[in-house]
Amino acid sequence: MRVCLFSAHSPSTGGGAVILKSLVNALPNANIEWIYVAKNAASGYEAGYIGSSFMGGNIIADIVKTFKMLAGKRVKEIDEIVKRLLQVDCDAYWVVSHNEGIRVALELANAQKKIPVHLTIHDDWAGALCARSFRYRLMSAEANNMTIKAIKAVSSFDVISKGMQEYYLKMTDRKGQICHRFLSLNQTIKGIGVSSEGSKDLHIGHIGSLYSEKMFLNFCKNLHEFTILRGLNLKIHVWGHQFSNPNLNLDYITIYKTSNEEFVVKELAICNFVYCMYPFEKRFRIFSKTSLPTKLSTYVLAGRPILGHGPKESSLAEFLAATETGIMLCENDKEDTFKAFDAILSLSVTDITWLTAIEKYFGQKNLNVMDTIFSNAHSGRLS
Repeated sequence: MRVCLFSAHSPSTGGGAVILKSLVNALPNANIEWIYVAKNAASGYEAGYIGSSFMGGNIIADIVKTFKMLAGKRVKEIDEIVKRLLQVDCDAYWVVSHNEGIRVALELANAQKKIPVHLTIHDDWAGALCARSFRYRLMSAEANNMTIKAIKAVSSFDVISKGMQEYYLKMTDRKGQICHRFLSLNQTIKGIGVSSEGSKDLHIGHIGSLYSEKMFLNFCKNLHEFTILRGLNLKIHVWGHQFSNPNLNLDYITIYKTSNEEFVVKELAICNFVYCMYPFEKRFRIFSKTSLPTKLSTYVLAGRPILGHGPKESSLAEFLAATETGIMLCENDKEDTFKAFDAILSLSVTDITWLTAIEKYFGQKNLNVMDTIFSNAHSGRLS
């Protein structure tokens, strides 16, 4: 089975790339050619690099082209990507909806070359990309329309959460398959058996994007006050997030450059707990209900209790309840925050709980989903 995978992001950075690589490297019956646009070619994936994304850069030019793309108008860069993909000899296309991907999927599905197109959605265009970006914020209506058209046009699609599945079912009357990152059960969970009993240092870890710096820094302030009252030394470790204030100077926060996951997992494994957030603002409501932080799979590998911070109705809260790997803080006030700190520090997550979390969310069923999709595409049964 020859599959042409297209992403409008690099195979080397971001949560989406982590998810895709885990599937691409383990799918048993697919020969996958990964083609992508990004700022630079990724090491080990040079053959699939076809140039830079038109999104980003000059704000005026970007807004105009992105609006045209979402509104269904002709965009030269999209036409060139589609032309390049149509030249690939394959049995199916696999397109990631991120950035240009949503329009590319629609164009491939409507192309005269009738090859099945499978669409992967990790973030809703309107609910995530528009909500999180100042320059795209007024394009949510066009993004929603483009998403609906693409989902209805493609042969099949997968989503990242049950919340996203239900959301698109209501929007399009089509039910996508749920597919997460794949983790093997024999992968070592680093934090199992780690003990910091008797230490006065309290280590907290975080990897990846912070969706609200204000919310995070308020959390840190409360945690710092908590540790002073408990006679502890707070040490917060943040990997991979570039703060808007590059001169952020809090002696209990250490900021690290993006590192490979294997290294960061070992560092997270010695933390007392790890932190994951979804913002409370109304404009992020769809995002928090439908997305799922890829960092959760990294935290499972680290094997340390997870403190979730965000709305009660979110995929993050659902994950922690379903896996019993942490607790959820759904408030910003000091009293509830202190209670959450006491609770997470007293929480003990067993070996079997971590393994069950892998099986429930990141196990073999994710490979089965994608393998079945492409097997059906090859035999012409996709609908």
